[in-house]
Formats: sequence, C-alpha cells, structure tokens
Amino acid sequence: MFNTLTFFSGVSFLIFGVGYLLLPALQREFVRYGLERVRVGVALLQMAGATGQLLSLLYPPLAIPAAIGLGLMMGVAVIVRVKLGDSILQMLPAIAYLGVNAYLIWVALGR
Repeated sequence: MFNTLTFFSGVSFLIFGVGYLLLPALQREFVRYGLERVRVGVALLQMAGATGQLLSLLYPPLAIPAAIGLGLMMGVAVIVRVKLGDSILQMLPAIAYLGVNAYLIWVALGR
C-alpha cells in the first residue's frame, strides 16, 4: 500500500507540476487563487517533491522529506481554498492528497 500510494502521489504531482507550467486551464487557477506570481515556483516544487517520492521507491530516506513538502503544499492549498470560499467538493482533491501524504509520512516514520 505504501509503495502504491507513493507512486500514485509522485506521478500525480509530476503531472500537476508540468500542467501548471504548460496548460492554460491550470494556469488560470493560479489567477483565481491570486497566486499567479508563484505559479512557476509551485510547479517546480511539486515536480521536485514528486521526483523525491518516485526516487524514494529506490532510496527510502527521500520518502519523508518529499511527503512533508507535498503535504505542506496541500495544507496551504486547503487554506487558500477555504479563504476563497470554495465548496468542500472543490477542496476534496487537496484534502485527499494532504491525507495521502500524511499517511506516507506516518508510515515512513514507523519504518
């Protein structure tokens, strides 16, 4: 389960990071959030965290810092969405990825 969720999270954040760099629809989300100035940095951090998660499948010490970084990012995403007045349905992906990465941290700390 741990490896499956690590792979899922890593691939997802890699896709999101690339999408925030290349896809206008995802780029517009940052305008809606009022964070268009940090979009590229967020995308690069997502890709770095994703790379860390995927590499942690081969080198486990990367698991905790990668999951912490992505988990913190999703915590901030939830806060931003709350401040915007988004519905729980709109917040659900960020909440789910926060939960996945919290679980990954918890399991990795127990290893």
